[in-house]
Amino acid sequence: MAYDAARHEGVLFGGWLGGTSYNYSNETWVWNGSAWTKKDAVGPSARVEHAMAYDSDRHVTVLFGGATGPSTESGETWEWNGANWSLECDCGPSPRDSVGMAYDSVRHETVLFGGYGDNSETWVWDGTTWTEKVTVDGPSKRWGCAMAFDTSRGETVLFGGYTYDGLIVYGDTWVWDGNSWTERDVPGPLARVGHTMVYDECRGVVVLFGGESTNAGAKLGDTWEWNGSAWTPQNISGPSPRAYHAMAYDTDRSKTVLFGGSPANGTVNGETWLLRTPLAITTQPLSAATCPSGTAEFHVLAGGTCPITYTWQAQDTGPWMNLVDGSNVGVGSAFVGTVSGSGTGNLMVGPLMSVNPNAGFIRFRCIVSDTTGSVTSSQAFLILCAADFNCDGFVNGDDYDFFASFFEDGDIGADLNTDGFVNGDDYDFFAEHFESGC
Repeated sequence: MAYDAARHEGVLFGGWLGGTSYNYSNETWVWNGSAWTKKDAVGPSARVEHAMAYDSDRHVTVLFGGATGPSTESGETWEWNGANWSLECDCGPSPRDSVGMAYDSVRHETVLFGGYGDNSETWVWDGTTWTEKVTVDGPSKRWGCAMAFDTSRGETVLFGGYTYDGLIVYGDTWVWDGNSWTERDVPGPLARVGHTMVYDECRGVVVLFGGESTNAGAKLGDTWEWNGSAWTPQNISGPSPRAYHAMAYDTDRSKTVLFGGSPANGTVNGETWLLRTPLAITTQPLSAATCPSGTAEFHVLAGGTCPITYTWQAQDTGPWMNLVDGSNVGVGSAFVGTVSGSGTGNLMVGPLMSVNPNAGFIRFRCIVSDTTGSVTSSQAFLILCAADFNCDGFVNGDDYDFFASFFEDGDIGADLNTDGFVNGDDYDFFAEHFESGC
C-alpha cells in the first residue's frame, strides 16, 4: 500500500484473500479517507508480499516483486498513474518477495533492500533503470523487514526482518543516506518480521506497527515511533495484534491508514484503521537565563493534525501580547531584544538590549493550533543574569572588572537599571546581582 499525494488517495494492490494457500488477489483499490473504491484496471498478476512506494517526483506508485504462486516470485516493476498500470521492466533485482522498499524524495529514487532468497542487496530505481548499490557494511541478509523514508533527516530507515533459514529474527535499526548503511545501536521494538512502517510528515517521526515475533509465530500489536535517534513505545489502543498488513500515511488528512493483515496463522481480515495524533504539546518551553547582551531561546514541540501553527506571546504585569518577527519585545515597561521564530516552535529573543528590573519577570508562552482546536503551553521566564556582564556563561571576577571598565568610562552599557544614566544606582544593581550569583 502507498499514498498517492497527487490524487489524494491511498492505493492498495493484491494480497491474500484467505481460504486456500494461494488464493491471491490482483485487485486495485483506492482509499479517499472514508471509503474504498475498486478500480477496474488491468495490471500485475495476483500476488502477495510485494512492495509499493509512492514516487512523489513523478507522481506514480511503484510496485516491485511479490510471490505469485507456490515457490514462484516475480521480478517485475510496475507503476500506477492513478488510472492505469504499466509494466516498466522485468529487470534489475532478481525475482523475490518480502523486500523492504521506500521512496527517497531527497535523491529522487526508490530504495529496495533484501527480500526472500537469501540476499542483502541494495537497489535503487530512478523511474527508468534499477542500479545496485555496492556497500561494504550494511544489514545482513533478510526478508520481511520494513522501511520508510525519514524526510526530516533525509535518510531511509530499516527495522527488523528474518533470515532465509528461519534461524534469526532481527530487531536492529539501520539508516541509508544514499551511499551507505549505518546501524543505530539503540534499544527499541522487539525483534520481528511482517511489520509495517510509515513516515508521519506532520510530526516528523517514523511509525511502526505490528508484525510477528517469529515466522508464523506470536502476533504483535504494539506501536512505536522513531525520531531519528531513539524509539519510543506509544501507549495507544488500536488494531488487534497482526502481521503482513498494509499501511500508508495520508498526507492530506494527517492520518496513518492500516488495512487488513493476519491476526492469527491461516486467517486474514479486512479491517481499516486510522491513526490520528490528537493535538498535544509534547515538549514544553523552559525558562532561559541570559546575560545583558545575550540571546534567549524557547522551544516547544507538538503533535496534531497538520497544518500546525504556533503563536508566541509575552507578558510582564499586563496582558499577554502576540509576538511578531522583526519587532522588539516591548512588554509593559520591560524592553528586550528582537524577535524571530514567533510563528514556529523555536522562538529567539535577542540580543537583549535591556530589561527594566522594575517591570518584574517577562513570561513567554506558545499557543499551538491545528484543525481541531488550540492548546497553550506552560509559561517560561526570561531571566536576566545581569552579573554575567561579559556573557561568557560564568559569574566571576572577570565580569566585575568588565563592568567597572564600562562604569568608569560612563559607557551606556553600564546603565543596567535602564534609567538613561550611569551612576551609583547601576553599580549597586550590579553588585547585588553579582553577590547573588546572577
